Amino acid sequence: MDKRSNLIERGRNWLGSRLMKKELARTKQAEEMFLEMYKWGPGVIDPETVINTFKEIGFDTQLFDLMRDQLANWDIVGGDVTQSEQVRLRLVEKSRELSRFDSVVGHIEKLWTDFGFGINVDVSPRKDNEEAVVTWNAFWEAPANQVLLSQRRLQTLSQKLLSDGEIYIIFFVNKVDGSVIVRLIPTEEIVKVVTQPDDKLVVAYWKRQWIKNDERGTEKTVYYRDWLAEANGIVDENGEIIAKPVAGNTSVVMLPKDAIIADKQNKNTDVFVMQLAFDEDNNHRGWPLLTSGFSWANVYSGFAKDRAAVSKSVAMFVDKVKAKTGQRGLNVMRGQMGTTVGNVGSFGTETNPAAARGSTWLENEAATRTRMPLNTGGGDAQKDGAILINMVSLAGRVFAHWVGYGDSYRLATATSMELPMLKAFSRYQAFWASVWVDIATIVFTQHNKFGNGNIDDITVDVNLDTIIDTEIENIFMAMDKTIEMFQNGFLDDKQASEVLIQLLKNSLQVVGIKNTADLMSFNSRPDIQDKDKDKDEEADMREFEKLMKGIFESMPSEN
Repeated sequence: MDKRSNLIERGRNWLGSRLMKKELARTKQAEEMFLEMYKWGPGVIDPETVINTFKEIGFDTQLFDLMRDQLANWDIVGGDVTQSEQVRLRLVEKSRELSRFDSVVGHIEKLWTDFGFGINVDVSPRKDNEEAVVTWNAFWEAPANQVLLSQRRLQTLSQKLLSDGEIYIIFFVNKVDGSVIVRLIPTEEIVKVVTQPDDKLVVAYWKRQWIKNDERGTEKTVYYRDWLAEANGIVDENGEIIAKPVAGNTSVVMLPKDAIIADKQNKNTDVFVMQLAFDEDNNHRGWPLLTSGFSWANVYSGFAKDRAAVSKSVAMFVDKVKAKTGQRGLNVMRGQMGTTVGNVGSFGTETNPAAARGSTWLENEAATRTRMPLNTGGGDAQKDGAILINMVSLAGRVFAHWVGYGDSYRLATATSMELPMLKAFSRYQAFWASVWVDIATIVFTQHNKFGNGNIDDITVDVNLDTIIDTEIENIFMAMDKTIEMFQNGFLDDKQASEVLIQLLKNSLQVVGIKNTADLMSFNSRPDIQDKDKDKDEEADMREFEKLMKGIFESMPSEN
């Protein structure tokens, strides 16, 4: 820039700062308000406060929109844990809002729950392990646990995990009889993760702060022991922090001297927490499923509303009448063609109803009726919408036709699914299967520890809904191949029996039969497992397969 241009620019800035001093001050106030909104989010600053603030400073709506668009692409940069936690909590609030009110976000989360988590959850100990069966059923069916484990509430575990990014399960263990009660802690109440000093991967305690639901609104701060703290050598079997280094523990976890520890509040109750995190970060915090898609969901929602406004505007006037007359003549015609409901003296009655369908329109040379153009540009809008909905779908790892967009929705059937989606749902299902195994382990070990139990085998079978249905005919083909492998010596009778029983479990799930583990417990088929030596194993398996085919062929067809 030359000297002359520089002087002109400086003069323009000086003059502008003098003539637009008030406008610049209002802009500065608005900028500060925007930054506060971005930093704290809707959980602290409600929309009404924001609107009133802008009204007070008289901020121009065009500048408002401009700054909003500019700040929409800002990112908070830096490694400060507190700052990133503020961002996470802001996104959790946004996720909850969109999960409830945005049709696409809510639908994607429900897809993950319906396919990955499943409708039916069947966790069963070995049928011959009677003590384990009784202990597990007592936990699963306990009235105190129905707020989480009843069929009506079970799916909310997955919905909260996907929407909040993490859930915390509290285990209250009765030290008298070893019974277990479970509850949840909301993600916003966990304010600090206490890790082992020399190993940040190992969590020792979770710091919780919340307002009690009492008359005074008392604030409480409590430290909850992680469920693996004892296994990681942080505490001993009594929940006491180990003061001396042991194998795998080279340092001692330090809590504040006045710290309230949950499991020390009641001598008859042990308390600890299990965290379930989705897309866990380096700070041991989970992030919502659609974190990377929320901005696109907002854009698509606004786009759809704009398209609805365009369609409504175009449909407002269908025909146009052109008359060779003045304003007075047009007023007369409007009165003859319009409704009379709002006229003075009409008493709310219609004396000039619309013509019946199929009526004939009459006109003279003084008036001409033509059809208004009703094109809304829907073709281009569909292409534009596809770009936006694809961005939301990518964040949720589903294809656009699974959210009802485009003509490809016909590809979404009960027996097929794109491989990336199948892999994603399968991984999510495996995640929950491991959760149920861990919970069962806790229930059995606490029963042994405090309830004088003697459960040696803590193995459980976790049977969740199949993600995609398998054709019954394909299952029978697999049965034939299994028997063929047995004939050729590739499988012994026990291995072949296990495969056949698993195939039968799958076929039962396809037709909607629950509790397949109980129905097809391995020990419930002694005629298959422990055959007499005189029996022909191959004939027995063929008879079993024939029996199963007969059962399914006798079922009424869905067609």
